[in-house]
Amino acid sequence: MADFVTGELIRLLLSMAVGAAFAIVYDVFRIARRAVKHSYAVLSGEDVIFWLAAGVAAFFFFLFLDEGRLRLYTVLGIFAGITVYRMTLGRLLVPFFGGIIRKILKTVTNLLKKTANWYKMKRKKHSDKQGVKKGGKIEKKRKASGTEAVK
Repeated sequence: MADFVTGELIRLLLSMAVGAAFAIVYDVFRIARRAVKHSYAVLSGEDVIFWLAAGVAAFFFFLFLDEGRLRLYTVLGIFAGITVYRMTLGRLLVPFFGGIIRKILKTVTNLLKKTANWYKMKRKKHSDKQGVKKGGKIEKKRKASGTEAVK
């Protein structure tokens, strides 16, 4: 009798761990969504991919755990694992990592903008040194032919 109860308890804890793993994987999507804006189509695609992968993983989990038998307490264990994770670590990790990634992306974007501006300024200074003027050949042709632009 004790072995039976121990086996059931182990199955319940394993199913809770699988539920927590599902929630962690979904939180990766949530963190990415907080860091970078997604369109509705991309959000839907991510959700479909996640739920298909989670369904396949759950199928193999049930197949491995109890020869494919679906038991109510293991299904409830998965939902309990998701709930416990979301109410504890999930509340802390998603805002924390989402904010960090957002700050990193903002820093990289600002650095790239400054580099691009520096490069443009350097090119402009280089072209000014060579005596290139705005209008270039068109302006010179007009002066040489004696035609003036109408103002």
